[in-house]
Amino acid sequence: MTWKTPLSTVCFLLFSLSAMAEPKFVDEPVTGKVMTLQILDVGQGDAIYIESPDGKRMLIDAGPQGAKNQIVEFLASKSITRLDAIMVTHGHADHVGKMLKVLNAVEVGQVISSGFFHPTGMNEDILAAMKNKSIPMKVVVAGDSFKLGEYLDFKVIYPEKDAGLPAISVNDTSLVVKLTYGDVSFMLTGDAEHFTEELVVKYRPKDLDADFLKAGHHGSETASGNPFLDAVTPKVALISCGENNKFSHPHKSTLDRFSERGIKMLRTDRDGTLTITTDGKKVRIETEKKVPVSALFFVVGKAA
Repeated sequence: MTWKTPLSTVCFLLFSLSAMAEPKFVDEPVTGKVMTLQILDVGQGDAIYIESPDGKRMLIDAGPQGAKNQIVEFLASKSITRLDAIMVTHGHADHVGKMLKVLNAVEVGQVISSGFFHPTGMNEDILAAMKNKSIPMKVVVAGDSFKLGEYLDFKVIYPEKDAGLPAISVNDTSLVVKLTYGDVSFMLTGDAEHFTEELVVKYRPKDLDADFLKAGHHGSETASGNPFLDAVTPKVALISCGENNKFSHPHKSTLDRFSERGIKMLRTDRDGTLTITTDGKKVRIETEKKVPVSALFFVVGKAA
């Protein structure tokens, strides 16, 4: 894969995020104090790049082992030599597969996690590299908050302090956070499944409403359940999954739940890397691959 800036084929979405507003399609980029969030196309895994309006940079997860050197190449293409933070949602190989490569390629300010790393050789190597490089770990739990730069606010939704993480599935140890910039918000869920969703709906219902949902567990039927979707009420679902993956992600039942609620869907397997820029009010979405308008429902594609 070749990372390009600007992307070779782009799709745009600009809309006011008030409840009554309808999408308005324009070609002009968002200007001013702009944040960028990119769901990187790393195949069957997760990697999210975030850049704040004041130039602070974060990576959430680091893709699968089979992602070649895509993440490092992406960072190099943007001349990035430092990440202010890497957030690890959980320790599965499709989320931390290239983290060692990243740690060795750029300076990292801190690693943010729930404190629970799935006990594997890979994760032990990551922890050892962090120790050798004196990279601090910031352990967070539900109710905590932190910032990226001056403008981006993160609120931790899960896990609860006494969640007993080692006793449940690794997917349900996923760190779930809500990112807010101005009027625009993103629910970022890692591989959280129904167990986690039920807990956050019960204990954090007032914190869940968001404009964008990064669909849990690559669009699996084991995530994005009805009560959770009704609490988050997203306008757009962002699905990170590999083309023709062996798990058949995203599952039809999940896509049906999105469709029934009028939630628009963007997928890395179909649309390539997803790039969202916003000034906190207006939003522009770009997709790497040119796709039929009928497939996206609401995004207009143009050749660069």
